[in-house]
Amino acid sequence: MQRKYWIKSLDKARLSRRQMLRGTAGVAVGLGGLAIVGCGDDDDDGGGGGGDGETNGSPTASSSDIKRGGELVIAIGEQPDGLSGSLNDSGKFDTFWQQIYNCLVWFDDNMVPTPDAAGLAASWERTDDTTWLFTLKEGITFHDGTPFDADAVVFNVERILNPDTEAPAFAQWDPVFAGAEALGQYEVQFNLKRPDASILGLLSDRGGVMESPAAIELYGNDGIKENPVGTGPFKFQEWIKDDHITLARFDDYKADGDGAYPYLDSIKWQIIPTETVLVEALRAGDVGFADLPIGAVEEFESDENFTVQRKDGLGWLGWFLNCNLPPLDDLRVRQALAYSIDRDRLNELSYNGQSQPAVGPIWAALGDYYSPDLQGQTYDPDRARELLEEAGYAPGEVQIEISATPPAGQAGYGVAGEQPEVVVQQMAREVGIEIEITPVGPDTFDRFWFVEQNLHGYSSGYSLRSDPGDMMFATYHRDGTYNAGHAEGDDPTKGSFDTVSDLIVEANSEYDVATRKELFNEAEQLIIDEVRSLFLETNFRVVAFNKKYDGFTFYGAGKGSYRMMHEV
Repeated sequence: MQRKYWIKSLDKARLSRRQMLRGTAGVAVGLGGLAIVGCGDDDDDGGGGGGDGETNGSPTASSSDIKRGGELVIAIGEQPDGLSGSLNDSGKFDTFWQQIYNCLVWFDDNMVPTPDAAGLAASWERTDDTTWLFTLKEGITFHDGTPFDADAVVFNVERILNPDTEAPAFAQWDPVFAGAEALGQYEVQFNLKRPDASILGLLSDRGGVMESPAAIELYGNDGIKENPVGTGPFKFQEWIKDDHITLARFDDYKADGDGAYPYLDSIKWQIIPTETVLVEALRAGDVGFADLPIGAVEEFESDENFTVQRKDGLGWLGWFLNCNLPPLDDLRVRQALAYSIDRDRLNELSYNGQSQPAVGPIWAALGDYYSPDLQGQTYDPDRARELLEEAGYAPGEVQIEISATPPAGQAGYGVAGEQPEVVVQQMAREVGIEIEITPVGPDTFDRFWFVEQNLHGYSSGYSLRSDPGDMMFATYHRDGTYNAGHAEGDDPTKGSFDTVSDLIVEANSEYDVATRKELFNEAEQLIIDEVRSLFLETNFRVVAFNKKYDGFTFYGAGKGSYRMMHEV
């Protein structure tokens, strides 16, 4: 969701661990719909194994001992809007991302970019402040047989940088990348418009997803959403709209090994939008894997037929706010809203006490860039009422509208009791703020938030990235993709919008981690003080799968990789 920049030189030295910079969750049986059919299954086994930089559930047996074949059925609450890696910005797509595609750069479990992970670059170095040289892994092909080489990388880069593509990453990429050129079959030079410390983070996010040039030429930008072709461990097989999506094993997968992965023949995502039905389907064995609602965790932990895994620190949950839309254009109203929230009570009512309060946009999992010293608003309803009075509002006069996903679509998002938006609504009412909660799906969300911009905010959050610059730019820079109001200027009654934007740009233009941290933390404190977002809780993920399977891995950002899963 953002952009980035830097200033110092490393004299063509390959980046060290710290210099590489620490950057970046839902399903019973639906009715059949439109059938979209792609590549079929292949049954040949692969060869040996390779490193992947992941933890939390790797197979204990050697790859030669692992059973191959079979199908895993995964329950999800909603289907994605499409399956093109570069054209998708929805969280519902995340479960498919690392199965169909590889990014140019990937990271280890500590969110540090490394060539040893499942990325497509074998190495990289910064030759000067605005030039980066990437050497690609050899012998990799796309699912349609198209070779992955420097020309394919240049094609993908130019496509993202073309505004007509309407790629979500364009807003982050355009200020940074001047372009890319092939220097050889497996060498690509990235030319930057300015020094930028976040490019490894950008290339490990959706803009860095490599898609088959031949498939894009064949299907076009609309067709590729339903005919995805990447280099990942599984290839697209079938999408029955509103029912299921199936991927088949890609036997020539070599991005992070010599062909051992994946072990399963196929993965099928069964769309089950009702949480209670999802849990029953998992319990009955109709599906083998699902994200758990927190209220079901204890049950499955005590069931010897299931493995339960949890990953914490995956981002923050809260509300993005439109600071240009009255009455939230008044800083005091936003601050009053923040002071009305008892985060400990929210945690107990909505998350069974399983989460942690969030303070700001950069959290502990981002390591070098996290500051425990930042302070946010604590629960103080009297102060909230004072601020509203100062702003000239009587109790009940402040009325705002927030969008939220309907509760039926919340499977896998950790909701245990009351819907979090309802809890916040009740708390805000106690100080005189009236909140209308508008349930919206992805089709109406984009129109309300990005086009008409007539919502005061939306309930969501931001998931972990390998670099903070992407998130900081996209959400808090005046030109950021997820900054709906695009408020600008500096006004003590509204906010320090230009100052925050400039600090983010300066931080992203700085190659020194310590200096970059200082700049980000300064911007963070302003964002917190001025309540640019309503930070509520930290995100976590709990999954359960039948013990007939093993090998599920969380990668650093908490998303899932199924390439090492296998039947026991």
